[in-house]
Amino acid sequence: MPQGFVKPALSRVLGNRPNFTALVMLCVGAVVLFLPLSLRDADTWWHMAAGQWMMAHHTVPMTDPFTRSVAGHPWLDHEWLAEVVLAAAYALAGYLGLTLLTAAAVALAMGCIARRLSQCVALPVCVLVCSLAFVCMIPQILARPHILVLPILTWWSSLLLRAMDDNTPPPLWTALALVPWCNMHGSFVLGGIMALGCAVVQVARQHTLANAGRWAMFLLLCLVAVCINPSGVHGAFFPLDHLLHPMRYQGVREWLPPIFRGCSR
Repeated sequence: MPQGFVKPALSRVLGNRPNFTALVMLCVGAVVLFLPLSLRDADTWWHMAAGQWMMAHHTVPMTDPFTRSVAGHPWLDHEWLAEVVLAAAYALAGYLGLTLLTAAAVALAMGCIARRLSQCVALPVCVLVCSLAFVCMIPQILARPHILVLPILTWWSSLLLRAMDDNTPPPLWTALALVPWCNMHGSFVLGGIMALGCAVVQVARQHTLANAGRWAMFLLLCLVAVCINPSGVHGAFFPLDHLLHPMRYQGVREWLPPIFRGCSR
């Protein structure tokens, strides 16, 4: 193919923000779809079993229906919505459904990252950062609740960065994104902390009462949004409750600090 045609064609595709974002999503989705990444974790199956139980009983469990030794023990299933989505994907298309769902979530998340980067950095830097972000993401590409909220997390981060650029809080309606987030994964707390941090920085920078009032309204709506879950206020503060009681999560490997024992000096 003539070089005079290739360069203008690539320039049109990569230099255009929507085209570049779509290209990143297509490439990432293809990699996740065709490589055995998403079904290698055992936790996928109990999440899916919980979703199947909810689909069969049309309710969110408040007690443990699975563990024989503690049958009937109270259970706050803060990931119930993600589990229903996983179970529905499996019911529709089996293992392929789970893989497609995971690929779509990762592709959407990378699309948000690519779109934001393409607005503020040069194309080579954008390609490099997107590549590094995806490589860092690979170990966590699993058909589990955290991957389903990844598009919300990246969109929320982009939203807050835009708000900082514009020196104004995000639109009030965007607080509704925390409703599905808090019913799918405990990382919604991170979204609230990010919003609070942006509010503090922007109000301290501007020293305007009107802007402080707008941020206060947005944060209040965020608090109301995270309380919209089957357990209400208790569900909203459940992740913080765990973080404040180390004995409750000391057996959860991914929550523990890194241990460098055995590493070479």
